Amino acid sequence: MLTSTKTADGWLIDTPYYRARIVGSDTPAVHVCREGCRLMRMPAVSGLATVEAPEQLRAVTIDSVGGAAGEVTVVLRADSALWPRRRFVWRFGRRRITYRQEAGGPVRPGRCYFFSNGPAADGDLPDGASGTVVDAAQTYCPAANLADEYRRAVSIPRSLGIYPESATPFAYGVPDRTAMIFAPPMLCLAFGRGDRWMGVGIGTAPGGYQFNSLEYAPQRRVGALLFVNYLGYSAFADGFTSPVAAMHFGYSPHEVFQQYADWTDAEGFATARAAEAPSWHRRPIFCGWGEQTWQADRRGGRAQDEATQANYEQWVGVLEARRLPAGTIVIDDKWQAAYGTFEVDAGKWPDMPAFVRRQHDSGRHVLLWVPVYHAEGLPEELCIHRAGGAVAADVSNPAYEALLRGRIAHLVREVGIDGFKVDWVWGTTREPGTATHAPLHGIEWLRRFQAILYGEAHRWRPDALVETHSACPLFRDCSDVLRLNDLHQSAREVAAAMAERARLARIAGWPVADCDNAGSTLDEWWACMQAQPRFGVPSLYQLTGTRLTGEVIPEWMWQALRNIWADYLAAECAAEPA
Repeated sequence: MLTSTKTADGWLIDTPYYRARIVGSDTPAVHVCREGCRLMRMPAVSGLATVEAPEQLRAVTIDSVGGAAGEVTVVLRADSALWPRRRFVWRFGRRRITYRQEAGGPVRPGRCYFFSNGPAADGDLPDGASGTVVDAAQTYCPAANLADEYRRAVSIPRSLGIYPESATPFAYGVPDRTAMIFAPPMLCLAFGRGDRWMGVGIGTAPGGYQFNSLEYAPQRRVGALLFVNYLGYSAFADGFTSPVAAMHFGYSPHEVFQQYADWTDAEGFATARAAEAPSWHRRPIFCGWGEQTWQADRRGGRAQDEATQANYEQWVGVLEARRLPAGTIVIDDKWQAAYGTFEVDAGKWPDMPAFVRRQHDSGRHVLLWVPVYHAEGLPEELCIHRAGGAVAADVSNPAYEALLRGRIAHLVREVGIDGFKVDWVWGTTREPGTATHAPLHGIEWLRRFQAILYGEAHRWRPDALVETHSACPLFRDCSDVLRLNDLHQSAREVAAAMAERARLARIAGWPVADCDNAGSTLDEWWACMQAQPRFGVPSLYQLTGTRLTGEVIPEWMWQALRNIWADYLAAECAAEPA
């Protein structure tokens, strides 16, 4: 049931899930409560800046208030110093609130705000600047990170995407690649007090995610800002409609995240899975990275130098001697002659096809580790440049796409590779003005790379396995399995950390997840290995010992692990022999 009532200072919308009040006349505000607890107060209009200037809004008016089919729609208009026509649409439904803003005329946006009109780039406040007042006590962010920390005070910034614009803690010195190891996560941030929670998430049609991230940036003087930044890379000749912001309500962050994911599906803001995972995708994985680091630490070299055919032949022999039923072998960093070219380093791998054939003959599959749109080894004309140097492959360039597709086809058809494990997810730029072959930016840049990788691999091997970081409903059509991803060497209580990541992965739409691995101390490694079958596909990195402490793994653990994997296979992979 939904009711709307005209009040002395505005409107009141009441449902079993929330209460919203629209108050004020000069700049109307929306107050949102959950069971008597106010969670947020926000301006009813938002700014749409250019790269050069913030927007000033004047003469804000409520144009109409109407109701139909259990929904109240409120439309506001305003005068703008930047755009000829401005319109703001709120829809108050029984279970959710949605909001979007529109601008007429040719538009090339910078920051697109939700419920705020932010400060100018120089730190001064423009006329009419405002932000959202968050009455909730904390936020819960679905972007997994190396600290395995999800709850924060509302005064701490959050970034949900692939390239954070706001400063985020717990980056461990590598913010662009490891601060958000679900990249992108669901673009929804939960705000809560006690057991009263509200999710604020955004969605738009696939192809429209031309920004790096959804940013939550608390301000000292104007409240909190929520925005995406187009950085001037997207031009809208006939007007602009923002992504839709949706508010969902529940008793836990996971409840509102599930509602958000369901909403993106219903509205066409997500993609559907291109293929169901065959049973071999669920078989235990051996990834050589842990042994590469172990060897490199003892030889005083680089882990990348240990990605050799001789080493992997030896490690597969150890798996066989221990009778560990690994079904997938991941050849990790760096089997390539250059990261960007997808060419096999013949010095390290004199006969990769023969290695792959031997694994196939033994009932195993082989994946190659790959970083996203790396520039190393590529011709300059196939890259984008900043400060005089190549920073990434230009995925918008058809010549790069043709090269990449050709290399993937060769690896799958001629070498026999069964798929790829994606890593080093990052955005190409936070600055405007980087030249690309065609207009493309942000999350869609990553999605384009993954779509090429996924599409070409599945073209030649329909049951191929492509593992990714992208725990976002938008990426289901270019990812088979989600990586639960890296755990920091200092990580403890890894079972709880993995359980949370797996839960978020399932909500986002990934029923199959690779558990990856932890190798900090022997106790934590063993806790990780025992817990994995409860959360996803078991994954083994270590064959000798732990990198952090140098503890050698005892024989009894290998015997126990063999039994754990056998039980897992009996339960999860009954269609295939162990």
